[in-house]
Amino acid sequence: MRKMKKFLTMLIVCVLFMQTYSVSAESTTEPEFVIEDGVLTKYNGTEKDIVIPDSVEVIGEHAFFPCHSMESIVIPNSVKEIQDRAFSCCINLKELKIPSSVKKIGDDVFYLCKNLKTVIMSNSVTEFGARNFYDCIRSEEIKLSNNLTKIPEGTFWGCRSLKEITIPKNAKEIEFYAFNGCRDLSKVVVSSSVKAIDEYLSFSTGKNYDNADLVFYAPKGSYAESYAQKTNIGFKALAINKTSVTLKAGQTYQLYMGIPSNLDYWKSSKSSIASVNSYTGKVTAKKKGTATITGTLFGKKYTCTVKVV
Repeated sequence: MRKMKKFLTMLIVCVLFMQTYSVSAESTTEPEFVIEDGVLTKYNGTEKDIVIPDSVEVIGEHAFFPCHSMESIVIPNSVKEIQDRAFSCCINLKELKIPSSVKKIGDDVFYLCKNLKTVIMSNSVTEFGARNFYDCIRSEEIKLSNNLTKIPEGTFWGCRSLKEITIPKNAKEIEFYAFNGCRDLSKVVVSSSVKAIDEYLSFSTGKNYDNADLVFYAPKGSYAESYAQKTNIGFKALAINKTSVTLKAGQTYQLYMGIPSNLDYWKSSKSSIASVNSYTGKVTAKKKGTATITGTLFGKKYTCTVKVV
């Protein structure tokens, strides 16, 4: 009988312990998103495709560091700021689109994101920290905000898969080590607004890091041209490829500015005579007469007179 009472007592103690442990475990389980006053401070999940809740206004420091499971992420239009190292070492993140609500991006945000291939940044971003794409070795397409005033130190350090880049049209300075170790970089489009490029390894490209294959595309007479000459970097002037052309009705002609993708827009003075694709610069002759095609690049206008015979 005593043994039975002892057994029952132990059984009750065990049941009570298990219930207490269960309640305790439930109460200590961490949520997937830790959000405090609109700031996402930590992600505890293991999903491949992540959608940030639209209650988040700031992605905090180290919020996703280091989330190895993440391959894609959707940032909602509620987010205004991405703080330092928010996505550092997210080694499987492949692409990212930064919405127009984001105004500020801190330092080292995508540091060592080794599989990050594509980043599209809205022009809303005006503050952009240092080393943000440091050692993103597979990055191929990165579109920066046109409202950045500089390319900070070490921004693209070690981005050895990056082949071409357009410096934002409002940028005035490229800081040291900005493109150091960008082995495959061969085309850099630079506007006339750039007035300073740090000479200490701002550009170190090519297999031997001697800039042998690197070419600057910039307006003639710009600071970029003089810098290219001093540092043995190739140079090609950004200018319209033809200032006048004669076509027959039905014929087409391709206008370009060195690298067509960086053109703001094309416009025809008389579309009934000669029309132009506003994005590609392809001209189509319609009927006899003369029209002026205007291309705008970095705020500067270039013209071509089209005569249709």
